[in-house]
Amino acid sequence: MLRQGCTWNIKNGKKTKFWLDSLVLQVPLKEKVGGVIPEALEEAVVADLVHEDGNWRTELFSDLLPPEINNKILSTAVDKLSREDDTIFWSASTDGCFSCKSAYGLLMG
Repeated sequence: MLRQGCTWNIKNGKKTKFWLDSLVLQVPLKEKVGGVIPEALEEAVVADLVHEDGNWRTELFSDLLPPEINNKILSTAVDKLSREDDTIFWSASTDGCFSCKSAYGLLMG
């Protein structure tokens, strides 16, 4: 349940695993893949899939995901040069903070 309620707020992209963490969905992207993730990319962090100028390296993932998910990814800004690390927030509440009430709401869902 905790994983379902947690989402990453992407800053420099160096802590968030692209395929394994909740990036733009409530589930990891690997659960939405329509093919096989190349072995070299399985453990990739978000920063690995973004050019220095902040543009996504779509050739590494766009063929594996549905268009609507690709669009969500492309609308996510990443500043690889930022000193701010990625952070986790609780997406089941409006303020991003965990509470028993919001966890209960998520469970009853």
